[in-house]
Amino acid sequence: MQKRTQNIIKCINEKISMKRAVFFTVVSAVVLALTFGACKHEVINPPATYTVTVATGITHGTVSADKTTAQKDEVVTITVAPSDDYELDSISVKDADNNDIAKTTVTAGTRYTFVMPENNVTINVTFKQKYYIVTIDGGITNGS
Repeated sequence: MQKRTQNIIKCINEKISMKRAVFFTVVSAVVLALTFGACKHEVINPPATYTVTVATGITHGTVSADKTTAQKDEVVTITVAPSDDYELDSISVKDADNNDIAKTTVTAGTRYTFVMPENNVTINVTFKQKYYIVTIDGGITNGS
């Protein structure tokens, strides 16, 4: 009887280590009836996320992204706000391998979107000073 008990305990330990449900029913003080059922066990890995970084050192305006991390194929929105007397000069989104990521213009000069690749990205923006053209009507002579 001791051998049978040892085999039952060994079997129970194997099933537990295999993540299977073990159901016990005590039939008598000596006999143990076992029923093994498969657990519905599924490992769910969370989707990978990648970082969205706005480059440092951007001057003459501010840049923000609506996300700091995103999953592949998520849409990320970039908002650009030039300082007074400045305008957007360039905007780029590059992945960790320095590949350009396509952008869509939502509002020229202020809002852009891109689809997150399966890689980290960095957003870089430059601003340039606005130049104003002043036109003076004819008829001015001698500085007046």
